[in-house]
Amino acid sequence: MILAPICLAISVIGGIIALVVGIVVWGRKQRALSLANFARLAQQYGLTLHGPQQMSGPFGRGQLQVALTTERRGSGKHQHTVSVTCYRLRHPGRLRMGLTVTPQSAFFGDIADALGLVNDIKVGRSDLDDVVRIAAVDPNHAVAVLSGEAVARALIAARHLGRFRLNDEEAFTQHDGWVGDGARLEANVRPLGAAVDALAEARAQHRAHWEAEVDRVWGALTSTEGFHYVPQHSVLRASTPSGTVELAVGLHGAGLVTHARISVARPLGYGIQMSRAGALTSVGKLFGMQDVNIGVPVLDDAYVIKATNEQGARTTLLAVSGDLLKLHEAFGEMKVFDGGLEATRPQLLLDRVQLTALLRAMLRVADGLAGQRSEPESAFR
Repeated sequence: MILAPICLAISVIGGIIALVVGIVVWGRKQRALSLANFARLAQQYGLTLHGPQQMSGPFGRGQLQVALTTERRGSGKHQHTVSVTCYRLRHPGRLRMGLTVTPQSAFFGDIADALGLVNDIKVGRSDLDDVVRIAAVDPNHAVAVLSGEAVARALIAARHLGRFRLNDEEAFTQHDGWVGDGARLEANVRPLGAAVDALAEARAQHRAHWEAEVDRVWGALTSTEGFHYVPQHSVLRASTPSGTVELAVGLHGAGLVTHARISVARPLGYGIQMSRAGALTSVGKLFGMQDVNIGVPVLDDAYVIKATNEQGARTTLLAVSGDLLKLHEAFGEMKVFDGGLEATRPQLLLDRVQLTALLRAMLRVADGLAGQRSEPESAFR
């Protein structure tokens, strides 16, 4: 009599264990099948696999990235993990519009507008205005770019995609489950591609009001200083044996900024890390946090300078300290490292005399960080 309940309990426990093992084995087989299908999709569409769960490559005018991932949903004891596929299609060029497009319900959108809770840009097309929310730095420019038939129709179609959003960097969507066939892949990627391609065409036709002035001032330096200017991206660039010097227009918040970048071809390897001192780092410097002083009070006070080769870093930075001072005064944020320099100025650089002086300073800094001695005339390229 006692053995019967024991045997029953053992049978139940054994059944539960077998069920759990079966679920685990089945889950592993499904995962392996999903990854195999994903790899076949990469080959079918000419995309490059980066590990078993990510692929990327050109699609239309843009650059596509597809990733198999998971996300947590719910809260507390109701949390659970869901498999999702994320699609990102990067624009072929930099929009520089501060653009954000997301879906909205026409009903709730009208209520929010009536209550003054949102300040969306309206392009003057009810078929588009009623189904998406639009934000941008320059409303007039955004209207010119988005109101065309091709862009509007593409955005109207894409807004049905799961978690659709479009900004200056990319168009994005995702769906539950891991993609395993071409039909589902294309159902998500084709609408993104149509939006990105149409937007690229419209952005090229409708330029922002500030671009003409940048073209005039920056473009003039191609003949006087030997730089190369790319008007469609508002990028001014020069390449030398020491590396590459570049200025570009970008956006920060609601305003335009000028980005400066130096990329050194062959870094010296001194481990230079020179970054703007904040409140905490300023206090830390009182306790010996700064590893390197180059002997220029303005730079020593404003920056924390570290290096693996202290003497080499000091010699290198001191040799270009005059030019670093010029860049420090012109750009509010600046970082210097073995591979170059990055700086940001919260306005456009449109004074030709100042622009020329700063570009020459950047060329000399590039030479210095590469261990090359700059003669004064070598800055005139």
